[in-house]
Amino acid sequence: MTSQRLVKWLILLLMLAAAGCAVAGCMPIGLLRPLGAILRRPDDVTPERYARYLHVCWFFAAAFGVAAFLVRRFRRNIEEYIRACREETREPIVAEIHERRYYLLTLLLIAVGLGLRFSRLFDPMAYDEAYTFLTYARRPWIIAIADYNALNNHLLNSFLMHWSYRLLGDAEWALRMPVFLVGGLTLVVASRWSRQWFGPRESCLVTAMVTVSPMMITYSANARGYMFVAVTTLVLDAAMWRMHCYPARSARSALIAWCAIVAGCLSMPIMLYGVLGCCGWYFLQPFFDRPLLATVVRQRATILAVLLASSGLVVMTGYAPAYIFRGLLIAGDLASPTQSGGPFLTQVGLNWAAAYEWWTAGAVPTFVWLPLAIVGLIAWPATTDLKLRWVAPFAAMFLLNLVMGALPPTRVYLFLAPWFYLAVARGITTLLDLVPDWSGRGVLLTGLALAVAGSVYTARHTVLFDPAERTSYVSIRELIDRLEEEVTADPGNADRLIAPLPSDLPAVFYLDQAGLPIPVNGEPQEGETVWLITRHGESPADVLTSPLVQLDEYVDRLAPWKSVAAFRTLRLYRSSMD
Repeated sequence: MTSQRLVKWLILLLMLAAAGCAVAGCMPIGLLRPLGAILRRPDDVTPERYARYLHVCWFFAAAFGVAAFLVRRFRRNIEEYIRACREETREPIVAEIHERRYYLLTLLLIAVGLGLRFSRLFDPMAYDEAYTFLTYARRPWIIAIADYNALNNHLLNSFLMHWSYRLLGDAEWALRMPVFLVGGLTLVVASRWSRQWFGPRESCLVTAMVTVSPMMITYSANARGYMFVAVTTLVLDAAMWRMHCYPARSARSALIAWCAIVAGCLSMPIMLYGVLGCCGWYFLQPFFDRPLLATVVRQRATILAVLLASSGLVVMTGYAPAYIFRGLLIAGDLASPTQSGGPFLTQVGLNWAAAYEWWTAGAVPTFVWLPLAIVGLIAWPATTDLKLRWVAPFAAMFLLNLVMGALPPTRVYLFLAPWFYLAVARGITTLLDLVPDWSGRGVLLTGLALAVAGSVYTARHTVLFDPAERTSYVSIRELIDRLEEEVTADPGNADRLIAPLPSDLPAVFYLDQAGLPIPVNGEPQEGETVWLITRHGESPADVLTSPLVQLDEYVDRLAPWKSVAAFRTLRLYRSSMD
């Protein structure tokens, strides 16, 4: 199909979309109630949701109409862009003979990384991924992406988890398959992205660090959206760099950048950090050139305007069902209340320190990483574009935190890990270059040592990092299996399980999987057998009086607790409400 015909089809589709949205905006609420019954129930169509539905219809009618007009107005430019995409070729990466050993090691590291991530596919469900499945992914897919009642609903992950569940079942590995594939893709993208900066030596080391990073391994087998953001940010940055270096041959790179922005923003709103950082350095870099070329600035401003406006329209389309169903309910979650300058800046510093601990968790001591990163930054090339490109994502996150008064959880900083690893890799190669005979062999030995040490660490540790949060999940599957045996052996009783956070939702997941209709938490009723989960070192009274369970009055009302079974991280107790 010629570029002219493609543009005509695009104009036609945009006009049909605008007309369809306008027609939908004219539908009365009475005609929409049967649609609510098809999706879930008729009373879902409320006056408030109908009003938001009209907002969406008329907004997109106008947006698609304007888009159709602009495509027609600039159709010659778009036709030229399509032709450029078709004609553009990429030079294959040709490895010099002395570089082939680095590529072989990189392939080995990617294989090791896939194996380490695969080994975690079968771990018991954690709290957040159990929440995602129970609240969103097991429901009809339109409800899964529309019920956006919290930032915990990572839309793209929820959507893919839903279809993985429909196709493969509710086993842990099946629900985690989308994020596992994305985690494996991150290994490949990180190796290509880091080679783009310096060369195969740094690429080999960055790949080794990503391969064995406990944080990266864990979130590559944790059914959440963080790895989606990590890989799309890397892809976006790599595409922006190619657009910067080869402006005359950047048509496909612009398309790749567009896809990365759309996929990342549909995964999680925190992709805005990466978009601001990557697009920011691309736009600002010409201002550091001498002489300043106004034509370059205008060209980049135009490219970014088209890129962000078109991708933003698609992203808003993805979030439109959530706005209709929930409105702006989650707006209050986007930022915590602004605090006074001193304490807030202190908390920001603590957040970055916690992120550093997560990036450097594992077999290598934490104190080793920072000096190597400092050496790498000191030895960083003097070119402004490389300096600005490296610092931009960190600066974007820091500035947005200050402006919004936001204190994101530590896991949000995951996508910045490859940038930190790149500085460390530069530091290692700088030190190895001091001994020329070891500049090549040292990289190979360091990469192999990281792979071996990381593999041993992963094999020996059930919880790879953040044990205070993740230890409870280790035994929850075994505990529910034992509870099923106990309940099956005495089927005549009504049962209730008291499960403190963060064991409650994983317990619900495994109870549902086992087909046990046992309520979790809530007030015990007369005649019920009450089961209770504690961590080691806790007593049943500690759980009952905890802020999240709040059953203080039942400490003395329940029969004496009997220890039923002890597991690696949890203990199961039994009592009754007579």
